[in-house]
Amino acid sequence: MDADLYLRIAPELYLKRLLVGGFEKVFEIGRNFRNEGMDRDHNPEFTMLELYWAYQDYHGLMDFVERLLKPFIGGSWGKVTFAELFKTHTGKDYKSVKPQDLDEMFKHEVRPKLQNPTLVMDYPESIMPLAKFKEGGAGLTESFQLIVKGAEIVKGFSEMNDPSAQREQMERQEKEFRAGNEEASRLDEDFLEALEYGMPPAAGLGIGIDRLVSLVTKAHAVKEIIIFPTLRPKE
Repeated sequence: MDADLYLRIAPELYLKRLLVGGFEKVFEIGRNFRNEGMDRDHNPEFTMLELYWAYQDYHGLMDFVERLLKPFIGGSWGKVTFAELFKTHTGKDYKSVKPQDLDEMFKHEVRPKLQNPTLVMDYPESIMPLAKFKEGGAGLTESFQLIVKGAEIVKGFSEMNDPSAQREQMERQEKEFRAGNEEASRLDEDFLEALEYGMPPAAGLGIGIDRLVSLVTKAHAVKEIIIFPTLRPKE
């Protein structure tokens, strides 16, 4: 059809369009593709479960995640805010760190120290650009991640459904992308138009199926439980 087509990073913005269209609970289990390198927790092609739930918020989703995954992920589950955790393990106030450096510091200096199942809440807007602002939170969002043995298993948040605020965020992320930050979200005019028609209050999450299975089966890396993992070609 003489059109440019792309492998998808995530189905997120399309599933949210279904919320706009009147579906109150939607989910998909499918393949995503991200050129982010390979290590113990990453394969360029991976399986993700994403769901969106109208008239729900991130507190309800955290309860849902705990009920859903506790039978598979044992241990003592904890709950802590991003700010508390960052201060404890880096000795710094997260507000004093640049957005891109903040994410890197959290990944390398904080996350590896979380071995027991931990729900980390209230991430800064710079890390969760599609999440709803936390009321009175001064740059924080209604968001969470479940981290186990240093790996992110679930990411979820109350969804941003204010089209003006979402446009402002996307425009800022687009500038960051054009300035060289390849992990910044891109501006999506079609999605912004859908928001203008009206998306109900909602919450959504993504679960990395490969990481979850790797964790539950005590595999050493995700490539051990993927039938055809990406491998370096023979020279």
